[in-house]
Amino acid sequence: MTESLWSNAIVEELNLSETPKMLLKEQASVLARLTKQIVQADVTTTMENDGFIHCFEVIAPALNYSTTVAFCIFQPLQNQFPLTIYKGIGVLEVDNKCDNIDEFKSCLSNIFKSSAMVYLIKNIIQQST
Repeated sequence: MTESLWSNAIVEELNLSETPKMLLKEQASVLARLTKQIVQADVTTTMENDGFIHCFEVIAPALNYSTTVAFCIFQPLQNQFPLTIYKGIGVLEVDNKCDNIDEFKSCLSNIFKSSAMVYLIKNIIQQST
């Protein structure tokens, strides 16, 4: 059998607790549950030269699965933090930087409770029922 020349740290990464992408995916599931699947969400990830871009997309299944990018985060390739959050439904602009997971949770809470997000979700529900 061939001996592994890889670092054991790679295997340790498989047991991560919370990552920014995991939090986004969990909140996408929560949104679907709260709205009884009338509004859903997904997280798409692309890899750039210097990092990852995770976008939180709101989906309206009853409206031909139309999607809107609610916000995106940029995560450096070498570390989880600092993250840059780009928000502004429709037109994305830099909103915040987060240096750790607790700051990121706080920023997510602010985004999900913002009037723009609440209006978007309510409007999709109204147009879907």
